[in-house]
Amino acid sequence: MKKLVSVLATISVLCIALSVSNAVAETFTILTEDYAPFNYTQEGELTGLSTEVMYEILERVKHPKKIKMMVWSEAYQQTMQNPGCVLYSMVRTKERENSFKWVGPVAPDRLVLYAKKGSTLKIDSLDDARKVARIGTYKDSVAEQFLKKEGFTNLVSVTDDKENISKLLKGKIDLWIAGELQGIHQVKASKSDPADLLKVFDVQDTQLYIAFNKATPDEEIAKWQKALDELKATGVYQKIISRYL
Repeated sequence: MKKLVSVLATISVLCIALSVSNAVAETFTILTEDYAPFNYTQEGELTGLSTEVMYEILERVKHPKKIKMMVWSEAYQQTMQNPGCVLYSMVRTKERENSFKWVGPVAPDRLVLYAKKGSTLKIDSLDDARKVARIGTYKDSVAEQFLKKEGFTNLVSVTDDKENISKLLKGKIDLWIAGELQGIHQVKASKSDPADLLKVFDVQDTQLYIAFNKATPDEEIAKWQKALDELKATGVYQKIISRYL
């Protein structure tokens, strides 16, 4: 725990230091999480749909291609609290809108409810989902935030979303809410068979963005947005998307 506190304190100091004077306009502390296929490590290298887009943007805005992977809840709090921090990939919602500044969209996503193959649960609405005993969620994720906003009280939260896969397959939770593509990729990465999961309900279509601390100057946001728009206009973005979707 002391080591974790020390790491978070170091990141906080770094983020704040980078925001001093005009430094924030040139260099950010860029954070991400393990959320395949959008951002994840493969053979020790950070990759994924959103990561490839990010690297292309960084090249165009002449920013160092240095990205730190963290647990989502920690990265989320760091970016919200500390000037100079950037986090991707984040779903842009009404609840989060005024807590960050935004560049995007970077990629489409969809929140779904998964059950274990063979489940007899019939989920035709959110009200049906309220009646199950346990829904596995990822701490501070947009999925968890959405269900909490909807008044769900049957949530079992974890700080590592991979735990939800084993819990679901072992019958320790009844449903798992996750991004559709992310869920399939996570199951494959855990050496389980995606066929062992049963999608029972489409919850919400979403868009993934790059989130900046609110202290970021608007001209910097405009520069990054222009770089992303150029990727889309020149076809580079679509080539990246087609490799994953």
